[in-house]
Amino acid sequence: MKFVLKMMSNGMPGVISDSSIYYWDVIYRNFDAGTFSEIIDTVPEIMRYKNEGMIRVLFIEPLKEPALTVCSPDVGSIRSLIGDRPRRMFCPDLGGAVIHYGENSRSGNLMLNRGIKFDGVTYDVLSGPLVITGCVNGSKVSELDLNKMQKAYELFERPELFYYDRNKICPVKVSQKAATVMRENNISIIS
Repeated sequence: MKFVLKMMSNGMPGVISDSSIYYWDVIYRNFDAGTFSEIIDTVPEIMRYKNEGMIRVLFIEPLKEPALTVCSPDVGSIRSLIGDRPRRMFCPDLGGAVIHYGENSRSGNLMLNRGIKFDGVTYDVLSGPLVITGCVNGSKVSELDLNKMQKAYELFERPELFYYDRNKICPVKVSQKAATVMRENNISIIS
């Protein structure tokens, strides 16, 4: 797989699939990695995060693959990534990982992002950017362990398009090429 190192919205470096970038993104370096865990070994900028008191998080934008980035272990840093006052939910399919989403995620003004499932059944749909972390304790957040981060990456790796079926919104995973077309035309739901 081909990945790129780019500047994320929080001003920190992030790693994302090269098929999920816009032509105007500032790219620092291209590299190959066979698996998600190889990404961490490949990118020294992400590995230095511990020295600066940062934690690794997954950042997921609508119709893009997840990006690995770093942020401070506080709710304010999560807010800077999602651009809104953060809300959170626990994801049972990820062993208790926390999904942070914006307060306005359910207002209908943001592009739909991912369906949240439990035992294969979609029980919620979130819009806008998402951040996945470990536990939350007051205003502090923790990092996911590598196994849960790998599982979260695999669960959310493919972007989702949404459609209506009997008054219910249903997600369907799409190829990165289809997601790029949908993203360029600001479409995340079809009826």
